[in-house]
Amino acid sequence: MSRIVVSLLMTAVFLCLNGCRAEYDTPPSPSLNILTGTAAYDSSRYATSLNYVEYTDSATPAGTLRILELEATINARGGVSTVKLLHGDTGPDQPVHQVMKRVIDCSFSPAVRQSVPVEATIIIPIYLRNTGITKPSPDEMIPVDEQPVPMEQKQPVYPPEEIAKKVQGVVWLKALVTETGTVGDVMVWKNTSSSPALAAAAVDAIRQWKFKPAVQQKQNVAVWCAIPFRFKLSQ
Repeated sequence: MSRIVVSLLMTAVFLCLNGCRAEYDTPPSPSLNILTGTAAYDSSRYATSLNYVEYTDSATPAGTLRILELEATINARGGVSTVKLLHGDTGPDQPVHQVMKRVIDCSFSPAVRQSVPVEATIIIPIYLRNTGITKPSPDEMIPVDEQPVPMEQKQPVYPPEEIAKKVQGVVWLKALVTETGTVGDVMVWKNTSSSPALAAAAVDAIRQWKFKPAVQQKQNVAVWCAIPFRFKLSQ
């Protein structure tokens, strides 16, 4: 059986359908970094960069590229209502499904028309690149002898606009702690506040943390950790 692992990090690039720039005063934009890799520019097809999303598939050669286009509907609250595959070449389905799930879990600043948040449909162009390097998936349980231990912690900055609106809540993140103790991939697991700004502040903070890495059979290993950030206003 082939082993497939998807790794998603960096900044996603989005194009609006139906003339978004003319139809909206402000198009929707991601509040969090959800995809990773080196962006490639294709001025003949897109007005902006494409994204590389790395995955591992032992059944295909390392370096294999697949091109996808996803269509997502962003509601007036900045949540993702629907995601569907517009175009994509043949290959393993698992990385495509994982990319779509990660997009659904993302938060956005919604499109704005005449100072009012509105629903908008966007296209997300992506390159899937087989790296041949295996990483644990967020849902993969890895038995270890020693769990990772935070050594340096950075508290998130409470966004002033959320303080003014008295927005509070808990943002749960899943973070990949690498073999060297740095933070690799990060994803928002739960967000009780539904605030993209609080989620973004938590992600910015966790990326600055340093850990004593997990140990398995006397070797440092990469594992995922669930970490809560509580945003609570003083009385």
